[in-house]
Amino acid sequence: MIRTSCAVILIAIILCFALPCPAHGTVHILSIGIRDYMNVEDAPYADTDAQLVGEALRALCSPGDCIVRYLLNSEATVQAIRDALDSLAAVAEEDDIVVLFFAGHGNREDDTDGDEKGRDLYDETLMPYDGQRGKPTSQITDDELGLLTSRIEAKSVIVILDSCFSGGQGRSVRSVGVTSYGDDSFSRDILSRTNRRGRVIWAACTDTQVARSSSRLQAGVFSHYLVQSLKAAGNSVQAIAVSTLARQVRDDVWAYVANVWNGNQTPMFLNPDRLRVYVGRANGLESRGYELNPYTMSRIWDLGFELTGDATGLRLSTAIGMGGADQQGLHLALGITYFPLMYSKREAAIGSACLMYSGNASPSRFHLAAGFGLYNDFESEQFELLAQGSFGLKIPVSEAVGISAEYVLSRGLLSEYPTEDAAWMGTVRLTFAVY
Repeated sequence: MIRTSCAVILIAIILCFALPCPAHGTVHILSIGIRDYMNVEDAPYADTDAQLVGEALRALCSPGDCIVRYLLNSEATVQAIRDALDSLAAVAEEDDIVVLFFAGHGNREDDTDGDEKGRDLYDETLMPYDGQRGKPTSQITDDELGLLTSRIEAKSVIVILDSCFSGGQGRSVRSVGVTSYGDDSFSRDILSRTNRRGRVIWAACTDTQVARSSSRLQAGVFSHYLVQSLKAAGNSVQAIAVSTLARQVRDDVWAYVANVWNGNQTPMFLNPDRLRVYVGRANGLESRGYELNPYTMSRIWDLGFELTGDATGLRLSTAIGMGGADQQGLHLALGITYFPLMYSKREAAIGSACLMYSGNASPSRFHLAAGFGLYNDFESEQFELLAQGSFGLKIPVSEAVGISAEYVLSRGLLSEYPTEDAAWMGTVRLTFAVY
């Protein structure tokens, strides 16, 4: 009865103090659209796209909680863009959300600092109104955009790009002699240049594809379906994850381009930190921190209880991803349980090592494990080798805590651990993960 009461109290404490609190800061939106260029060919509908996306984002926010700034056509000089991003860095606070939208030409220029060595040897750039071919300093390179966004303290920064770098069609400056090897990415280069978490890149296409504009839609294809998805989400009673919107936009864009041009345009959504941003009628645009990942390489420690028929032990364990798997796949699970004499018939400890397969049963994680344990009875100083198998569920409670429940079967390989009347013994583990 005492052991059960302790477990209930533990769960109550976790639920009361560890539940996530959504951030309710200001939403800062910088929407840039350039149709009429000074030095290169025009990008049809790009200025209209920026206005419509900005309006759709503003409509999601409560009055007074949203600041929108537009840079359209001749307003969007290279210096004006840099100044606007510096201004965001000066005013955006930690709990704010920052959205940068750019519609216009992308470009490629020769790499000048050697960071593209071993890849395509080009820097991808965004072309401002006054940008010039062959002059990278007049453009916003992937390196520079990554550094500029890294100065912004907000935990949630979303960069949305309706441009491309294919070197000849759509929203790409026509270039001569530029070849894409398909293994470099403007979006990934931005992420690699920032030292902050919570950066999301949502791009109209891959680096080798064309970001198309449609006279039928009177818009960029990506921007059109982006606006439609934001409007639909704004009317939704339930909050919808931006990652869910990204999948819908991807499918819509791909289907439209395939039907009209028999081509391929596949928007990309890169969210390496699993930032959780939601859209809905009730809370507008809302950040809820990072997705709980119960199995992250070497970073999760589980602390809790192991309950048997006649003993209660304190358990510490971890799960280490193998082969880079962090959310699902194979893990090496290591744990140690100490059974103090006051709660058990005997003072003992068990160390275990298991091969674990973890899977996603969103929002929870499940796992199956099999391995071995070493049981040490302190009184008799005897050791026993155990075969162990388990099934468990880990449920996220907050960004920093998750609850895990497991059922474990153990059998002694040298004798019948730890009793003489049962070949297999079942135990229950109740733990919580600390990040």
